[in-house]
Amino acid sequence: MPLIRFLTLALMLLTGGGPAAAQPQDNIMALFGQTMRAYDEGRYPEALTFGLRALTASEAQHGPMHASVAVSLNNLASVYVAQNRYADAQPLLVRVLKIQVASLGSEHEHVATTLSNIATTAQYQGLYEDAANLHRQALTMREKLLGTDSPLTLVTRANLATLYFATGDYVSAERLTRQTLESLARTNPPDDIALAIPLHNHAAILKALLRYPEAEAAVVRSLTIREKHLPPEHADIAQSLHLLAVIHHVNGRLDRAEPLFRRALRMFEKAMGPDHPQVINTLREYSNLLIETGRADAARDLQRRVEASPGWQAADIPILFATNRKPVGSGYGNEVQTAGADLSLGIATIRAPFAEVTNRAERAAEAVGQLHRSGSGRLTNENSLTSQRVDRLDVPAMRTRAADHLSRAGRFPRQAFVYVHGYNNSFDEALRRTAMIAYDLDFDGLAAVFAWPSKSSTLGYFADRQRADASAPALTEMLHHLAAALPDVTIHLVAHSTGADILLSALEQLSKANRPKPLLGEVIIAHADIGLDRFAETLPSVRKLGLQITSYTGGGDWAVWASNTIRGQSGRVGNTPVSLPGVDSIEVSGLGVRLDFNHNIFVRHPIVFADMAKLMATRQRPPDHRTDSFRPRTTKQGAHWQYQAGKP
Repeated sequence: MPLIRFLTLALMLLTGGGPAAAQPQDNIMALFGQTMRAYDEGRYPEALTFGLRALTASEAQHGPMHASVAVSLNNLASVYVAQNRYADAQPLLVRVLKIQVASLGSEHEHVATTLSNIATTAQYQGLYEDAANLHRQALTMREKLLGTDSPLTLVTRANLATLYFATGDYVSAERLTRQTLESLARTNPPDDIALAIPLHNHAAILKALLRYPEAEAAVVRSLTIREKHLPPEHADIAQSLHLLAVIHHVNGRLDRAEPLFRRALRMFEKAMGPDHPQVINTLREYSNLLIETGRADAARDLQRRVEASPGWQAADIPILFATNRKPVGSGYGNEVQTAGADLSLGIATIRAPFAEVTNRAERAAEAVGQLHRSGSGRLTNENSLTSQRVDRLDVPAMRTRAADHLSRAGRFPRQAFVYVHGYNNSFDEALRRTAMIAYDLDFDGLAAVFAWPSKSSTLGYFADRQRADASAPALTEMLHHLAAALPDVTIHLVAHSTGADILLSALEQLSKANRPKPLLGEVIIAHADIGLDRFAETLPSVRKLGLQITSYTGGGDWAVWASNTIRGQSGRVGNTPVSLPGVDSIEVSGLGVRLDFNHNIFVRHPIVFADMAKLMATRQRPPDHRTDSFRPRTTKQGAHWQYQAGKP
C-alpha cells in the first residue's frame, strides 16, 4: 500500500511570551525538537512521551487555544498515525483545526495541512468518501494559496493518489504520482529524501499495474535514498524492504525475497510492536512464501499470529500473570493449585473493542492527550473486554517476554504495576480489571496481575478469606521473580478489597526475606478489606521497604461494612479513614456508585482514577498537591483527605 505523507505544522506558529516567559517557552521548543527527532528516527514510544510533555507544557503556558497547543496536538497525532492508532489521532486533529480556524481563518495553508491530515486518518479507516472530499478541499486550497508546483501542493496531490490506489483506480493514481515525481525532479537533487515517499508510492502502484521492472527500479531507488538519510532500523526502510520482497516474490525469486521479508519483519516489530498492521501484513506474506518453499509448519506459526491480530479497529492489551489457581483447560479455575506446585506464570492478551478504542480517544483528546487529566466521561467498561489467549510460560520465557515488552515502553519506561484483585473474582475477571487499568492509563510499561484462587461466588466469602491468607507467599514469590527478571524496573502495587490484605502480608514477608528485592514504587490500596489493627501491624514492614501507602476509603462502601459486621470487629480500612505515618488516606464517599455498593469507586469514577494515575506517573504527594478534588481534613482521630463536591 502506498504511504500517505503526514504533515507537521511549522514551529514558527508559536507566538506570545515576553522575557518572563522565555524559559518555559524554551522548554516547550526543546520538547518539540525532542518529539520530532524521535519521530523522524522511528522511536515512536519516545516521541509519544515527549509529545505529551510538550502538550501539557504548551497548554499550561499559553492556554488551550494557542498555536503552540495546535503544534503539540499535531505532533502527537503524527506519532499515533505512525503507530496506526487512527482513532487516537483524529480527535486531536479536530482540535487542531478548531484552533487554526479561530486564529487564522478558514483559508490558510496550515488549515490545508490539517484538512489533509484528517483525510489521512479517515482514509486509513476506510472512510474513502470523507477522505476524498477532504483531500480535494486541501488540494484546491493549496493550489490557490501556494501554486501548483509548491512542495506542499505536491504532497497533497500525492496523498490524493494514495486514495485512488486504495479504491482501485490505479491509472489515476499512477498519473498523479508520476506528475509529483516529475515536479520534484525539477527542483530537488536525485537523492533528496523528499523523493523517497513518492518513489515508494509509485513503485506500489506500478506493481499493482503489473509493471514489475519499473516497480522494482522505483523501490530500489527509494530504498537507496532512505538508507542514505535514515537510521538503519527506521520503519520507512522496512517499508521499502517489504515492497521489494513482494516484487521478488511475485516474480518467483523466492531466494531473494525471503531475507528481505525477514529483515523487514524484524525492523517492523522493533519499531511498532508485534501486533502492528505492518507486522501482520508482513507475517501474512512471509507465511505464503514459506508454504511455497515446503515449510508448512513454520508458516502455520506465522498464520496463527495473523489470526490473533486485532486490526486497527481494536486494541490488544498484554497482561503478565502469576497465579496459585489450579489450571483448567487453557485457563485457570477457582480452586487452589496443588500443594507444592510451582507458581503458574504466563501472559494473557485482552482485547478492547472498537467502541472502547474510540471512547478512550475522545476522552484523551479532551484531556490534552492524557487520560489522567480527564475529570469527566466514562472509563473503559471492563465487561466489554475479552480474553483472546492465555500463554503459559516458564520463568526464562516470562523474563524474556517481559523485557521485550518493556524495551518498547515510552510513556512509562522501566515501570510496571502489579494488580491484586479482591473477593469474588474469577481468573478472567482479574485479567480484564488489570487490562482496564492499563488501557485507561495508556500504560505501555508492564501490566501484571496476581490472580489468587477466589471462589468467584458471593457466598464464598469465608472460603475466600482462608485462601487469601494462604496466598501471600505466592504473591511474594511473584515479586521475587520480577526482582530477578527486572532489577531496574520500578514496580507499583495496586490492590483492591481482600487483595489489600494479601499485598500487605506479602510486603511483610518481602521485608524479612534474604533475597533480591524488587524496585518498588507506589503502594495503592482501594476499599481495603483489612482490619485496622492488622493494617497498623504491617506498617513497620512497609516503612522498612521505604514505601508509602495511598488508601482510598469510603464510609458508604457497603461490601466492606458487611465484612466488618460479619467479623464483629472495630473497623476496616476500606470504610474508615486512618491517620498513620506513611499513609495518605483519602475518603471518597461523595463519589459513590450505588450500583455496586460503592466498592469499586477507584475504577468507576474518573476523579479517583485520575488521582491514582497521576500518583503513579508523578509520585507527587500529599494528595492535595496533585489534585484540587481532595482537601485535607482534621478530626479527633487525626488528618486525612476528603473529596469535596464541586471541585474539578
